[in-house]
Amino acid sequence: MTMSGVGVAEAAAVLGVQPQAVRKMLREGLLEYEPGLRGIAVVVSSASLARLQAMRARGSGRPWSERTAWAGIDLLSGGSAGWLTPQARYRLRRSVEQQTADEFLWSARRRASVYRYRGDAEAVPLIAAHVIPTAASAVADDARVAAAFGLAGGSGIVDGYVPAGVAQQISAAYALAEDPGGNIVLREVTFTEPLANGTPMPAIALDLADSPTTRERSAGMRYLEGVLAHGRSS
Repeated sequence: MTMSGVGVAEAAAVLGVQPQAVRKMLREGLLEYEPGLRGIAVVVSSASLARLQAMRARGSGRPWSERTAWAGIDLLSGGSAGWLTPQARYRLRRSVEQQTADEFLWSARRRASVYRYRGDAEAVPLIAAHVIPTAASAVADDARVAAAFGLAGGSGIVDGYVPAGVAQQISAAYALAEDPGGNIVLREVTFTEPLANGTPMPAIALDLADSPTTRERSAGMRYLEGVLAHGRSS
């Protein structure tokens, strides 16, 4: 154990699951890597482990499937989530209306499988051309997004969505090294329809809320709290 993280085996013991289940949870965002720790050993964030335990204890249920997560995001964006049946859409809308930002973050955890790498500066703009930007990349690319979250864009990073199977292709093409604290984040989705016009703002907020950076995390949660409160009052 470290001051702020635990190993995969210890996290598995705490949760009562196998180590491979913990690695799957890390890919799906149910658990997070401890930021700033690099090397061979995978270190799970103690904060994310405690959050997962708390959500389980509160009976928050299992996170939505990928398609349902994107439907919830679409509804929060003012869309119709047209890929759902009317009955499923009604039930989901009622669920979203009753959720807090923390609960929505939990429910939408399985929207993508997340892969984190480190690459050199020359690779960053080349990789950026292959992704649909989100989180810090969306902030850097669009002044309106930056203003909505009260953040300033940075450089030297890529964070974006790609179709399933593409992360490994990009990793091989640009000789990327897996790194939980890396500067390249690729979020694989099997369902791309909700991203046809770019990353929806609630999804950007969710991805920022998962950031190891306090300011980005706070900005994402603040946006989610505001849009959920607006939905309850309308």
